[in-house]
Amino acid sequence: MLNILKITDIHFYDKNPSARLDNYTDSLIDKISQVAKQVEVLDVSAVVFCGDLFHDHAASRVSHLLVNRVLNALKSIPCPIYGIAGNHDLIYHRMDSLSKQPLGVIISAGGFQLLDDNPVTISKDGIDVDIFGVSYCGDPISKAAQLVPKSKYSVLCLHCIVTPDGGPFFNEATISHKTLTDLPFNVFALGHFHQDTGIESFPDNKFICNSGSLSRGSLHTDNITRVPKIEVYSFTGTSIRCGFVELDVKPSAEIFDLRKREIEKQEASKIKAFVASLLVTGNTAGDLSAEGAADRSKELLTSILNSDTVAVEVRDLILEYLIKAGLIL
Repeated sequence: MLNILKITDIHFYDKNPSARLDNYTDSLIDKISQVAKQVEVLDVSAVVFCGDLFHDHAASRVSHLLVNRVLNALKSIPCPIYGIAGNHDLIYHRMDSLSKQPLGVIISAGGFQLLDDNPVTISKDGIDVDIFGVSYCGDPISKAAQLVPKSKYSVLCLHCIVTPDGGPFFNEATISHKTLTDLPFNVFALGHFHQDTGIESFPDNKFICNSGSLSRGSLHTDNITRVPKIEVYSFTGTSIRCGFVELDVKPSAEIFDLRKREIEKQEASKIKAFVASLLVTGNTAGDLSAEGAADRSKELLTSILNSDTVAVEVRDLILEYLIKAGLIL
């Protein structure tokens, strides 16, 4: 049997997320240590990484210390690592920026091998598995369609959002299950979407796998309830089995400022109610002259800026909403 382990969306960051009570970087390094142990326990032949090793797009804001810690952590994994770049690893999603980015340093220093132009075949016990990868880009399917597996089994690593019907997800295009499974690969290892959408099987020995990110930086409900996982793909002479292993992490109450989350929820409700009332007022004043609209804008601004009960962060958000609504000229 040949085992491949998958990790994705680690988002190493020099700054501690405001929602975290512990040391965020230390917690991520610990997860990599757990990956290294699982490689030994499960007799893993290779690790695949599906993008977003670092969080900050700007290389100038990623310290040498962090890059060195990440490199040492990856080199502690006792098997080859093959991976792709995510949107956070690149400048404006351009692959030609990789050499100037922290991920480029990691690759040059031997942290892992980039798959885009260098697909690999790993072998064990007479079983061959081809591993391909397409880094974050505008049209990963067109690039993937040019790749041709030669072995019985194959894995394709992507950094994209996949949905059953391929419908839009906020401002980002998605890929449908059918579009993906029409490609000539067995296992589709996904990164980018942090939530756990599970492992789904399809005819012809195909699997779409996204157990979510290793990182949990923000106070989203999913991060509070989800336990980070690593995926394990097992290949035999006759079958493929895709599963996962949950990592050992502290309870949410120990690592997240849950009181802050409640405050944020209350402030969000206040913002929605306040903006709704302003929009109603603005609509009733639709026939105002330019001078009248300007006077109304000044009244709204004065009311917000002089309020003693509205936090600075909330005021900023209100102003942003007012501008988008056309109520601030």
